[in-house]
Amino acid sequence: MDLANAALQGIVDARMLRSGEYERMVIPTYNRTLKEFEAPFSTGSKDSTLELESSSEVTLPDPFWPEYEQRNAAQAFGTAYEEFFRAAYGPSLFGALDADRTPQERE
Repeated sequence: MDLANAALQGIVDARMLRSGEYERMVIPTYNRTLKEFEAPFSTGSKDSTLELESSSEVTLPDPFWPEYEQRNAAQAFGTAYEEFFRAAYGPSLFGALDADRTPQERE
């Protein structure tokens, strides 16, 4: 997220992104703990037909790193992350652009 923030600040510095737009941008993420995931099932109420049979915490590997290690292709690694980031956070970030932006500027 620090890298994304630095990139956005660079776009402000290049005057392609207005400071007010940058200030309105958010990345709406929150990583719940295992306890938070389990909470709805541990209220003591038996009125629900849902039952938690098991739970565990798993750290997933970076999906792009193995290919980078194998091919040492920094450009492809960066492109993969850019595409992921754009798909996951683009709408919330660029929804903060001013209404007077042209379609070309939005792109």
